[in-house]
Formats: sequence, C-alpha cells, structure tokens
Amino acid sequence: MSTEFTWMHPQYIWLDDELAAAEDAPEALFAAKQQSGVFDDLRCYDTHRGPAVFRLQDYVERFLHTVQAMGIPDLGYDAHKLRAAICSTVQANGLVDCTIRPQVVYLNPPGQELDRYQATISIAVWRCGDEPQTPSPSGLAVRTSRSTDELILAAEEEGVLFTADHILLVQDGVIYAAPGGAMLGGLTRDTVLTLAQEAGYTVRGEPLTQAKLAAADEVLVCNTALEVRGVTEVDERPLPIGPITRQLQQLYAETVRGQNRFARRWLDYMDTVTVI
Repeated sequence: MSTEFTWMHPQYIWLDDELAAAEDAPEALFAAKQQSGVFDDLRCYDTHRGPAVFRLQDYVERFLHTVQAMGIPDLGYDAHKLRAAICSTVQANGLVDCTIRPQVVYLNPPGQELDRYQATISIAVWRCGDEPQTPSPSGLAVRTSRSTDELILAAEEEGVLFTADHILLVQDGVIYAAPGGAMLGGLTRDTVLTLAQEAGYTVRGEPLTQAKLAAADEVLVCNTALEVRGVTEVDERPLPIGPITRQLQQLYAETVRGQNRFARRWLDYMDTVTVI
C-alpha cells in the first residue's frame, strides 16, 4: 500500500474537555513537534463493521504513562475519559481511515518560560491518503548511522530515522528484535512480533548490531505511519523483500482490518465505544 499520507485539517478537534471547530484552534496545535509537550499517533481503520481504532487501550495507557513520567500535573483524564474523547473526535469528523493525535502541549508565546499549569490537552485527526487493500511490495532504501553503537537506519527519502526498537532482522528463518516490551519497543513492533510467534516463527530478543544487520536475509521496520515495511537496500547493498516480511505484512494488514481473531483483542469499533 502507499504509505504517503494526505494530512488534512479536521473539521473538529478535541480541545481540553469538549469538541471545538478546528478553524478556531491555535495553529500550534497542528505542529506538536514545535511544542514542549507530549504527543502520540495511532490509527483508525476501515473494517467490515465500520471504523475501528487499533490498540486504543494500549496507546492511551502509553500516552498517560508518558504524561506522568514527564511530571505534567494531573489534567483530569483517566484512560476511560481519554478513550471516549478520542472516539468522539473520530466520529465528529466522520472519518474512517485516519491518524489520531492526542497531545499535551504548552501554547506559551515564543521566548516565554513554560508554565506547567497551563498545559492543554487536544486530539486531532487526519485522513490517511493510502490504499489499504494490500501490502505494498515496495520497500525502503536506508543508510546506517555509524556515529553511535546503537543500530540506527535512516530512510532519507521519507525523512525517517529508525532505532533498534523499530527494526526487525531475519536470518535463517529466525526473527531478531532488540530486547524491550511494547512500552519501549513500540506497539506496532509488539503487534508484529505477536503475529510472528502465533504464525510459528522463532523470535529472539538480542541487541541488534552492524554485524547482525550485515548477515540478515531480510530487514523490516515497523511504526504507526509506515506499518510494516521491508528494507530493499542497506548502504547501497540490495536486499530482497523475503517471504517472512511479506507474510508479516499480510498478517498485519488483516489484523488492523478486523479479518482475523485478533480483532476482538485489539480493535475498538466505533459502533460499540462510549463517546462524550
């Protein structure tokens, strides 16, 4: 599938405790990376039952954990309230395939010190411009970073860096992943590893090194936006998108579309969720 996204301003956003017209929101809310706060991206997919948010509870728990870890004061949101606010925002915008961004930002004027007691919670959604029907055979060309001991892959065309927490290597039919749980390694990677084990593959948690990368038969990367992508070139060395990568792409696509038994575990359907 094409992994390019057409980012569109939504009609409505969640701002503090209610829905608001997006056109009335501060422009800074649509540029979270420019703010000193917390944000995360998760996805809503079209399924046979209509739109469903993928791993909503897990993303909400991770988001709230990060907020707490940064020492941000209690903003009056528990997991139940944040879940309901996210679903309300998706429904208000009438979107099906979309990216959801909850965030805590400080909208202080430039140059002023942050006031931790003026944090703002918002939720915005954007329509995805991809073709979701089948996994794409196209892959990424990456370069390795040699300025650190940690394995880092840079996909220059997409402008994305992948740390070891988002990289999987395949050698002799075994999948290698850096040690770490879903909170540290990313929920997309956690999903892929779970699917791999359920499909009968051996998964080993080991530090990913340059030597292990050089010996890999297949390399794939995982994140919310790109989902599961095969790497076809590392430092100008060609690599095939092998059968394990293709199967994991297919399993992931089926999972997020509610086409296998993981749907009950990982999908929150809009026709069953509580909204505000």
